[in-house]
Amino acid sequence: MPVGHTGGAHWWGTLVGHASACQYNMKITKSGIRRPIHIYKNDTYYFISSSTFNKLPVINTFEKKSYLKKFFFEKSQLFLVDMKAWVILDNHYHILFWLEEENNLSKFIGQVNGATARYFNKIDAGGARFSVPTGTINSAPPNSLRPLTTRNVWYRGKYWDRCIRSERDFWMRFNYIHNNPIKHGIIESIDKLDPYEFSSWNYYIKNCGEKWLLSVFEKYPVIDYTVEGIE
Repeated sequence: MPVGHTGGAHWWGTLVGHASACQYNMKITKSGIRRPIHIYKNDTYYFISSSTFNKLPVINTFEKKSYLKKFFFEKSQLFLVDMKAWVILDNHYHILFWLEEENNLSKFIGQVNGATARYFNKIDAGGARFSVPTGTINSAPPNSLRPLTTRNVWYRGKYWDRCIRSERDFWMRFNYIHNNPIKHGIIESIDKLDPYEFSSWNYYIKNCGEKWLLSVFEKYPVIDYTVEGIE
């Protein structure tokens, strides 16, 4: 997970060339649900956010987070995705990566979310046939008893993507990802991030050093990129 794409001497030249075509968009469905319009570009850096259905804390155990982490890296190899930064919390995740083939974007996210949804439902079912009352992590839509094996874990087809537009854009989102456990009160401060296993922070601590990471935070302060309930 090195910083910078190895396919060129200076990857920002290619990235900036795509900037005018890459932007965040949103459309409204007939039901009133906001859904992102996905942007597809070859050889581009992407910042992706995906939330659990109704923001329920479905990814709430070490086992579940570990399974999602495993699938990030298994599927990234399959779809030529070069992971740069990532974080997993109880009800959402963020990832920053280089994508070679534009057609692989939806396949990558679709397979990660599909496989983990089936796994999480299997764990949470625990032998139960139907979900428990609305308002818990095993909730069903109002006035229904939905089998846990078919429960919506992620918003179907609803993830947010943004093509990175500049070097500054890259590093600010890189920092936003690593700051996310602090933002949500899981970790108290940046000097206590090391024990958190479900982000790329420790990779950079080991390979680049704390001094380098802190210098990146200082140069590119964190900005809140909260979009449509994904934080």
